[in-house]
Amino acid sequence: MINKNIVLTLRTVAGAAALSAAAACTNSAPPPKVAAAPAPPVKVSVPARPVPPGGASRSLELPAKSSDGTRLTVNANISPLEAVWNFRSGWNVAALNCLEAKYEPILDGYKLYLAQHKDRLKAVNRELDRKYEEKLGDMATREREAYMTQVYNYYALPPAHDYFCDAALEVSQAFMQSQPDDLDAFSQSALVRLERAFTQFYDDMERYWVDVAEWDAKYGGLYGGRGVGRSIYTSAPVNVTYDNGARVPLSAQTSQMRSSSGRSSQPAQPASQPMVQPLPEDDRR
Repeated sequence: MINKNIVLTLRTVAGAAALSAAAACTNSAPPPKVAAAPAPPVKVSVPARPVPPGGASRSLELPAKSSDGTRLTVNANISPLEAVWNFRSGWNVAALNCLEAKYEPILDGYKLYLAQHKDRLKAVNRELDRKYEEKLGDMATREREAYMTQVYNYYALPPAHDYFCDAALEVSQAFMQSQPDDLDAFSQSALVRLERAFTQFYDDMERYWVDVAEWDAKYGGLYGGRGVGRSIYTSAPVNVTYDNGARVPLSAQTSQMRSSSGRSSQPAQPASQPMVQPLPEDDRR
């Protein structure tokens, strides 16, 4: 009779051999690897394309700068009397153009300014008329009116509206609080504040040109140029060339009216007529 222990032993050995053979086959032929799914494409976050301050035309021409960096605007290199009158003109424009509720003190201050300093304003105006007549003779009235049109339109530049109105509000509040006796000193100081508002606008415009050029270089290709170079404020004023020696303040050199392109320029009439109301003729004389 066959010993049962021997049979079990043989079966165990046979089973172990089969397992070893199976393992050997498995090790010699590993299963094929499954390719990993491709990584999803990286999404590029594109910032909004810069827009001009105040919705200005991208091609808006800015006043040139002098050697010391001063913008050569209608208010550059003018006499003290011209500064008084140009400030009055600027406040006039602000009182009629800055119509938002927060700017109501501008009109209140302007009315008080006219009431308190009516005599001095008439005297300044008469003296400026005299100087124009002395220098230009029969051309005086036409040239002064043409220059003042430039002044009014300068202040009425639509893209600079918020800059200008914020400055005019500061000036109006300061006047009503202090109610200065010296009209000339206050006007000359306040004109600097108004002018600084336009300088800020011009500086922001120059920064826009740098920023939009960088954006176009980096992201413009993604859109095939669509929308690049288009302006929001399509009816913004442009600059025009004026005859040398005409329509400039008496104390200014013709060169001060030069733009960065070399042309003699100031903002032309804006899309909407500037709302200006000079003193009545009876008050001006």
